[in-house]
Amino acid sequence: MQQVFPDCCIHFEDWKGTDAIRLLDRYADKILCYNDDIQGTASVALAGLTTALQIIDAPLTDQRVLFLGAGSAGIGIAKLIAAAMQAKGLSQDEARSRISMFDIDGLLEPSRANLSEAQKVYAHKASPSKDLAKTIETLKPTVLIGVSTKGGAFTQRVVEAMSRLNERPIIFALSNPTDKAECTAEQAYTWSKGKALFAAGVQFPDVTLNGRTYHPGQANNFYIFPAVGLATYAARPRRITDECFIVAAQASADQIGPDLRAKGMLFPGQDNILETEITTATRVAEFMFDEGLAQNTDACARAAGAGRPASRGGRAHSLDSANTREAEDRSLRSDPVRDEVIPEVKNPKLSSWDVAYALNMAIACLITYWIMTHTLSRFVDESSDFLGGMWAVVATVFVFRETRLGSLSAGIARLIATCVSFALCLLYLSLFPFTPVGMAALIAIG
Repeated sequence: MQQVFPDCCIHFEDWKGTDAIRLLDRYADKILCYNDDIQGTASVALAGLTTALQIIDAPLTDQRVLFLGAGSAGIGIAKLIAAAMQAKGLSQDEARSRISMFDIDGLLEPSRANLSEAQKVYAHKASPSKDLAKTIETLKPTVLIGVSTKGGAFTQRVVEAMSRLNERPIIFALSNPTDKAECTAEQAYTWSKGKALFAAGVQFPDVTLNGRTYHPGQANNFYIFPAVGLATYAARPRRITDECFIVAAQASADQIGPDLRAKGMLFPGQDNILETEITTATRVAEFMFDEGLAQNTDACARAAGAGRPASRGGRAHSLDSANTREAEDRSLRSDPVRDEVIPEVKNPKLSSWDVAYALNMAIACLITYWIMTHTLSRFVDESSDFLGGMWAVVATVFVFRETRLGSLSAGIARLIATCVSFALCLLYLSLFPFTPVGMAALIAIG
């Protein structure tokens, strides 16, 4: 991928948790890549947490965070929260010490066996516990985040414990779908007597309690994933760092006005999601330019020359300064930066390499056809002989395709598989009489 498409950003998700963390740690500083399950989920969780802390006017560095669930999603969120705490002045050890985890086997602490290296970071000295409510009473967290996929895990005892310890407990039940959510919005607001600042991985309906209506937020990656993708496409950064996702989280939180915060909303409304995404993408792209990550500086210079507004550091601004929707539409229809970033696709020229490749494949097809037909002529009639020859031609095309689009090793692997298939066909013909159905089935299996 890096050889054929050197500027491509590789996004991967839905991997096994331990593999996802391991591969992200291995390649994040080497190639342009990211994992939305880990980093996107972490960023949207941090965005909701940032808004909640703006509502209660509390600093991030004073928070104590407890996770229910210690898989890749929980580890990713914890890592980004710790990084955000470090950006605000805490040391790495101080930031990590403010984050604890609780999973199916209880609280993560040093006596626990079978903890991964990523989990050991949050296994602080404490007494073993398998009771979440008691753990809350002991650790006194200000933030409770559920990524356990265990529906109903945030019981009334758990929510009430958080409410006794905090004037405005921050409770995120991020598991989805709905039946896996740690609690519902109605349960969180009812059991906390309306005190909770709540978000979930799914969209719950509004809740009316004692004459007041609460609007639960949906901590969905769609607030982050498209914005980071657009910023990456525009800026062409060398790497996507954790700081990019912190900036995306802050950009999302900054788009929630006082009126929405008063309703308990922790994320922007979804009715104008395109504008929200573009604003967040602009902030992330600006950061990429300001930090020297971006490589598409020519597009930025063209934007400045075209008279587009500039942000701090002289970087190209997106649609923040547009006064009307009409202006935004015009900018999308005719935009020098967009034209630069999305070049016109032209018909590729036929190179000498393409001609040589086609000739080689044609010669290889002829050779394999000749070998196959002469080999099968000992076993079958002429029509079946032709069928085997055509099979050989198709197999040769696949081998060449793998070699060109994949790698030499992929082509060799496909060639070996083809030879094995051919050997199975010959073995079949040497033991059993030829039948078109049997031969076709054998070729398909091969």
